[in-house]
Amino acid sequence: MASRPGRLNLVRAGAARLIFASWCVCVTICIGGCGTGSSKGADAGSGDAPAPPSSASVSQTAQIDHDEGAASSASKPPADPAPALEIPATFHRTRIAHGAGFWVLAEVHNDRDTPLRRVELEVSLLDAEGKALVSHSGGLARILAPDERAALTVLIPNPPPHESLAVSASGRALEGEAPAPPPLRLEYDPPQRADLGGWRVFGSVHNEGEAAVEGARVEILGFDGDGQLLGRDWFQLDAVAPGEAQSFDVGELRYDETPARFELNLRPPADPALAGPAATPG
Repeated sequence: MASRPGRLNLVRAGAARLIFASWCVCVTICIGGCGTGSSKGADAGSGDAPAPPSSASVSQTAQIDHDEGAASSASKPPADPAPALEIPATFHRTRIAHGAGFWVLAEVHNDRDTPLRRVELEVSLLDAEGKALVSHSGGLARILAPDERAALTVLIPNPPPHESLAVSASGRALEGEAPAPPPLRLEYDPPQRADLGGWRVFGSVHNEGEAAVEGARVEILGFDGDGQLLGRDWFQLDAVAPGEAQSFDVGELRYDETPARFELNLRPPADPALAGPAATPG
């Protein structure tokens, strides 16, 4: 077991450590038992008020990002000769952003039989007649495997008055072999309540290969009992030397309600050749 990073008021988890060693399979931690829920898309213009943004800290030099992962953009990436393939996108909720605007939390699903690169989620704000007033996009910085789902967030800065929103997603078929995942293993304690509120996760990432790995990321997702995203946080690791482990301590993960379950995902370093617009690590 890796030594805990120095940090005041660290909540020590008494449960056995969970191990995650795949880039594609999520480890799920249930709070009070797991239920089987489905994602129920809602209209951000006609539902509850947006939830407050999450807040988190991590005991390493990397900066934690709350929910969004990376700023999204209304601009489009350079032209790509490969055709864009539509894939399902499901709206989950909105969250207030720092400053004027809000984040849209959604899930995309690769229902194709081929891996996809440049996966993009587009969010459009609509008027009463269903006409798009403005659109913004966000994307993944990795490949989305067949039948894989991924959480994505898109920033809507300075939104105009609108009646509803619509989400859509697409990706482009990967040509050739998918890159091999780095030989990293994620090990962590189940999230626990922090002393001053919110949630805390302590863990470490082990490099079981023969070369240093730089830029790998850890994604933390919180879900409600219906499978809706409550928040998405992530941070980028410092370089992990071969045979060594890097510890992390993420605190003050906050949501507008108690999560029914968490998912922690180890993500590969971002690859610009695979990335969609304003790509996030998810």
